[in-house]
Amino acid sequence: LRQEVDGLINASLPEHANKMLLIIDELDRCRPVFALRALEEIKNLFTSDKLVILCSVNTGQLAKTVEGTYGSGTDGDRYLERFCDARIGLSPASRTTFMAYKGLRDTSYFYDSISIEVLSELMPPLRTLAKVTEELNSKRDAAMGSDNNETLMAFAAGCLVPILIILKHCLPDEFRSIQSGASAERVVELVNSSESATTFFDRLYGRLEELRAIERAAEKEAYEAAYEVQKQGLIEGM
Repeated sequence: LRQEVDGLINASLPEHANKMLLIIDELDRCRPVFALRALEEIKNLFTSDKLVILCSVNTGQLAKTVEGTYGSGTDGDRYLERFCDARIGLSPASRTTFMAYKGLRDTSYFYDSISIEVLSELMPPLRTLAKVTEELNSKRDAAMGSDNNETLMAFAAGCLVPILIILKHCLPDEFRSIQSGASAERVVELVNSSESATTFFDRLYGRLEELRAIERAAEKEAYEAAYEVQKQGLIEGM
């Protein structure tokens, strides 16, 4: 098999390049023992100096797998050095930058700012963040374009919808608890922890109280006007 692989590399390269690059991505998503076994088999199978192998892997996690497999006395990091000539470390990705890249940016809309604040608090893995951002974007236009002037529905569309989408992906057990009607405590906690959500709530219900005050004043004026009309006998039967 090794000879066949070397033969394939030698036959393919002259037409295209001097070396072949083999990329093995997300090896750490495999079962830890399988990922370790794969590295060992790769080293034994691919020996051609015309082949460069690039593995994307969480070496810290894999080092622990080595120690668990071969005993606590084994230095996992040193063992992994057997399989690589060079390591290139990547700094942690900025979640804000990643969300912006995926189309979720902090705009003047509460839907966006609430989404970003809640995701920043929960700190989901990037794979989860990619999925939840995709759904937030897909529901955004519908939530923002509902054109509903009712206070409760405006709050639901602009605040509760993004929070529930985030819970569905990041905390599925708590999302199911909300679905079953068992508890909505987590939603309340996230609303209270988000500055944009509390501002949105205060602004909406502050406006509601203002409208109610206007209605009460209008009712009072109408009552007083009706009383004057009746008092002066301008309309018969009053």
